Amino acid sequence: MADCASRRTAACASGESLVVLGRSPVTSRLAPGLLPEGLRDTLPPQAHGQMRLMRAILDVLSSHGYERVDPPLVEFAESLTSPIVSGARSDLFRFMDPKSQHMLAVRADITGQVARIASTRMAGQARPLRLAYMGPVLRLAGTALDADRQFLQVGGELIGNDGPAATAQTIAVAVEALRAAGLEQLSLDLVIPDLAPTLLRAHGVADAAPVLEALDAKDAGALAGHPLEALLVGLLDAAGPAAAGLARLRALDLPGAARALVDDAATTLDLLALADAAISLDPADRRGFAYQTRIGFSLFAPGVREAAVRGVPMSSARPPSRNRRLASRSISTVFWTRWLHRRRCRASICHGMPQPRPAPACAPRAG
Repeated sequence: MADCASRRTAACASGESLVVLGRSPVTSRLAPGLLPEGLRDTLPPQAHGQMRLMRAILDVLSSHGYERVDPPLVEFAESLTSPIVSGARSDLFRFMDPKSQHMLAVRADITGQVARIASTRMAGQARPLRLAYMGPVLRLAGTALDADRQFLQVGGELIGNDGPAATAQTIAVAVEALRAAGLEQLSLDLVIPDLAPTLLRAHGVADAAPVLEALDAKDAGALAGHPLEALLVGLLDAAGPAAAGLARLRALDLPGAARALVDDAATTLDLLALADAAISLDPADRRGFAYQTRIGFSLFAPGVREAAVRGVPMSSARPPSRNRRLASRSISTVFWTRWLHRRRCRASICHGMPQPRPAPACAPRAG
């Protein structure tokens, strides 16, 4: 046992990794420059382009009244594990703080931290409150489309107003920011995440989970024979171009609360002035919007495999949470920038990049 402990200490001191196989510890030296899976060094010119992109987005947010906040990279795990704040516990790197003896976690998302700031340290500020942020986030695993686990997140929080006018304004600001960052030919996808749950509640459906799963999977066959089949399939059929989709929704015999959500979506669409952007609607889509209500949105651009921006309304969501004020009347706009790692530095992003200076020549010695 003592020998094992001494070997472990020696391995750590020499920079070796220790692999224990049964009772026989085996050391393996890591290759120089090797990084853990999903982590990377960002080199020139991508590093410069990334900072220009961040600055372009933050400058647009600032011009619309969003003030900068900078929450810490690490917090108490309890603060970061509320579903409304940052999602599943499985996304978080957690460890014990030797000073406080409390569990800490590295943030996987910044939106919840900004909500915490707004509901505590800035609780007395007049609403609506506009806050912007930028910083790195770290997750335990990447996605099916992108294996990166660390990336920069930049975004804005509009707190205290979540109506159609606020949603339309938020979308317009997001479009302006993406174009300032060099992305063009944008397409907008609107969702109404609480439409299906509201419809099911209004009709007294006790077990809504199987129905919602079928809607999430776009499986009309699984809805066959359900008492609300016509309405539920109608939600799926409304997916497509926004104007036509809203017309199909308005033709359905929806209960009052569900119809009000459709009216909010229609008002938001009427207030948008995006003549050069394709706008689609998917009223039954709740993926990524499980705890949100009202109108959500995503912005896509050619060559970007995931949404470049997601707008998450959190007006009246009530998941299990000790502090429900975190979910009070807000619209979270998150610019996911990890796509920059996978792209070449575009001229529109890296325009004006300082060129490397030649090394200065050695001056001859005097005498």
